[in-house]
Amino acid sequence: MKKFAIIFIFLGFSNAGAFDFGAGRNLGMGRMPLFSDPAASDALVCPGVDIKHQRVLIESGFQRRFELKDLDKVYAAAGYRYCFVYGAFGFSQFGRNDYYTERQWNGILGFRYRWLAIASIWGGKNIEFGNNYGKYSISSIGFGGGVNIKKVHFGFTADNLNKPRLTSAATAEQPNLGFFTEIEGTKDFSMTGRAIFKKYEKPSLAIGQFIRLIGANSVFWGIGGNPLTYGGGVGLHYSLFLINYAVSFHPVLGFSHNIAIGLAAQK
Repeated sequence: MKKFAIIFIFLGFSNAGAFDFGAGRNLGMGRMPLFSDPAASDALVCPGVDIKHQRVLIESGFQRRFELKDLDKVYAAAGYRYCFVYGAFGFSQFGRNDYYTERQWNGILGFRYRWLAIASIWGGKNIEFGNNYGKYSISSIGFGGGVNIKKVHFGFTADNLNKPRLTSAATAEQPNLGFFTEIEGTKDFSMTGRAIFKKYEKPSLAIGQFIRLIGANSVFWGIGGNPLTYGGGVGLHYSLFLINYAVSFHPVLGFSHNIAIGLAAQK
């Protein structure tokens, strides 16, 4: 009984119209991307991140939400930039076929010139309830971008502009506007911030920090609101490969964990 209660509480926090990719290192950073050295999943959170020229980003991972295996999530993402054009794509799936299954894809395609970037955002979601209770599909469009000037980074997203509906009788998902920032400090750390605004809802704010250690290893943390979460994690770097472990804690629902293996190669 507790298992089903947690599932329905979780669905209340993450309704079917929300297209947050919600995977990767940003789980432990309050859902904030790292502009200065992004992973593939960061580009799907905010397309204003700074993917370097001919940079190949690949990431795959596993996430356990609220320590409940029925909400286990697997995902994969990739990104690339060539000259002025860049893009990223990701796919994720969570749930069990006999209860509730959610498959989601997200993508961006953008143009960067010097310090300015602008991109289209698109996503889709397929939802299936077990025992033939129904299948539903929904899609969303938007745009975003960013400015990267030396050690100051700023990005924005405007998503759900088409006000998607899961069914004709369902309430339309309202557009949301997100602002993200990273300020690199004089030493090996960055401060990050986020603010997301959505009609009929309280603003969702977050603050965090990314600390660079010896050998390109790292530790990070983040605190987010609406809903309130505390997070942190570590990143281990070896050659072209990176392993991230991120954890997030919700005061009511408990812990969520994300482990990811990534590749960042320069062609």
